[in-house]
Amino acid sequence: MVVRYTRELEGTPDGPDAPAMRQALLRWTVDTPDYQVIVCDMLQLPGKGSTDESPISGELNVQMMFGNVAYQIQHGKEGDELTRQVAGVESALRAYTAYVAKKPALRRPVLDALLGAQNAGTLRAQLAPVMEKHCKASEMTPLTIKPDEGAPFLGGFLQESHVVYPLNVGSWSMQAEQRYDEPEWGASVRYQRKGDTTGWIDAYFYPVGVLSTEEIEQMAASERKNLSDTWVKEISGAPMTPLTTFVIPIEGAVVPAEQHPRAKEINAQALDFTYVRNDTTYSSAMVFMVDRLYAIKFRYSAEVKTLTRDQLRRDVESFARQLVPQLDISSTGKCGAPAMFVDGKRADGCAGEEAIQPVVSEGQRELRFEYGKR
Repeated sequence: MVVRYTRELEGTPDGPDAPAMRQALLRWTVDTPDYQVIVCDMLQLPGKGSTDESPISGELNVQMMFGNVAYQIQHGKEGDELTRQVAGVESALRAYTAYVAKKPALRRPVLDALLGAQNAGTLRAQLAPVMEKHCKASEMTPLTIKPDEGAPFLGGFLQESHVVYPLNVGSWSMQAEQRYDEPEWGASVRYQRKGDTTGWIDAYFYPVGVLSTEEIEQMAASERKNLSDTWVKEISGAPMTPLTTFVIPIEGAVVPAEQHPRAKEINAQALDFTYVRNDTTYSSAMVFMVDRLYAIKFRYSAEVKTLTRDQLRRDVESFARQLVPQLDISSTGKCGAPAMFVDGKRADGCAGEEAIQPVVSEGQRELRFEYGKR
């Protein structure tokens, strides 16, 4: 988790899921007994109140910590402190570059100077005296910063969630259910057709909160990039397709007057590609959307001798159109507090502050997530 989240924050530090990832990483860095991160002001950013203060200084400073511990995980804890501090600075500079690419006004001379040194191959030499002057061993202290407890996303905004899903979708039947180690990752459900071992669909559910249309599109783009980076060596034939949108109609559900009504349709985004693994070629596709405070993602793979890419993609889009309207997703927590209302009403999917017990009918199964304060 640590290395993956660190790299994602380097590439998309302003993504919709970036705050939750930072919270998880910071909490892990504080609590882990296996690695020690020394807090050292290597970036030398202008202080609070300065006319040149950077609005992203907090994000860059914690990114430096994440880069430091990620280096230790990948290269071991042996080695000198300067090497670890340089790794942290390089991580922060990658995030800074991503920020500036979107918002040039975030550019700061002190960070541009570090980028220049990095490009010239002199970053380590430039940082050595900074560490010697400002980060003396006697003044170094282990990381003791605690995450912001004021408004946690999980355990606060969302305290409990219920995803009630169908066991059967057309010719597809639920075969397995998996919960992931970190609550931010949610859970997945695998569906297969009876007697068919050549293909499967994994449905993923994980919490994201209230997102704008633009943020959902950014998250979908991030999912595509992660998929492309993961499978880059195995992708075969035509390149992975761009994301394209299709619509899933939703019948209006009866909701309390204080809650936003369900949308009549959900925009889903899909892509497809081909990959080779163990000398077998597979068609594969992904569908992504956000519904009632949760991201929903479908991954479908099948041997290409069974389904072409186009056939497989149409198949998974049809599956999504059948399954999503049958889902019941409800959450409780601070999302139900008046202060959290969106345009004067509770967000779609938020049932209030008090715990609830959803109806699970025959042919359905419930995924229950309890997000205690951590």
